[in-house]
Amino acid sequence: MRLASLSSMPHRRRWGKNQTAEAWPCLCIVIDLSHHEVVSWSMSRTQDRSMAINAVLIALWQRKGGDPVVLHSDRGAQFTSNDYQQFLADHIVL
Repeated sequence: MRLASLSSMPHRRRWGKNQTAEAWPCLCIVIDLSHHEVVSWSMSRTQDRSMAINAVLIALWQRKGGDPVVLHSDRGAQFTSNDYQQFLADHIVL
């Protein structure tokens, strides 16, 4: 899906994600880009794929409806791992 088509998606279906690891604790945040609000977050001592998966999983539990969502993240190792990519595919996260 191209970025230009994000604006045509319904509210609550456009999410953004960021993860920081400057110092302990590491924080991963999922943000609803339509409403500019935090949807979920996860903290850990290490910046790894389980922290990223947990943040997205919590966001999925809290969302209304089962329509697919578009999730944007950077290209860090935790986001490009096979486990993380499979998790997104299993939960219809684009």
